[in-house]
Amino acid sequence: MNTNTCITKEQALSIALRNVGIENSEYHCLSNNYDSGFYRIIVWTPYLKYEIYVDAGEGEVAGIDTVPVLYPETLCFCDSDEDSLTDAA
Repeated sequence: MNTNTCITKEQALSIALRNVGIENSEYHCLSNNYDSGFYRIIVWTPYLKYEIYVDAGEGEVAGIDTVPVLYPETLCFCDSDEDSLTDAA
């Protein structure tokens, strides 16, 4: 991780939410990771899942992807097939 980032994870989340017009009580955060100069933030509301990229140096939103959420309980809390939910027993 580059230690020269200008904004924190919390600031990136705030910027992302403000940019897409989500109030603090309207979302659930699935992921907030830093990689290659960007924070990748994944949040969902009862109707949409957002994947938002925030430039860590500039504090600006670089990209947004949205997907309709029909059943929030079906959202996967993982980033790859290797992290998929499995029976831990």
